[in-house]
Amino acid sequence: NSKTTFILMSDGWDTGSSEKLYYELNRIKHSVKSIIWLNPLIGSEDYSPDTASMRQVLPLVDVFASARDFESLKKIPSYIN
Repeated sequence: NSKTTFILMSDGWDTGSSEKLYYELNRIKHSVKSIIWLNPLIGSEDYSPDTASMRQVLPLVDVFASARDFESLKKIPSYIN
């Protein structure tokens, strides 16, 4: 509902249809307060969110943050308003 924060944890690598991912995330976006995408690759030296799926869905994401280690996971409560 409109009070819900949807949290997704994924590396974002394309394994399926980027259009399907966009469709589903867009549907979710219209049902929740915010979308938080936690990615274990954020913080890696050579990581860039440049897969087709990530380029397509990042505009739908309110917070795109690291899930690389325990320190980054401790920040999750600060992303939820």
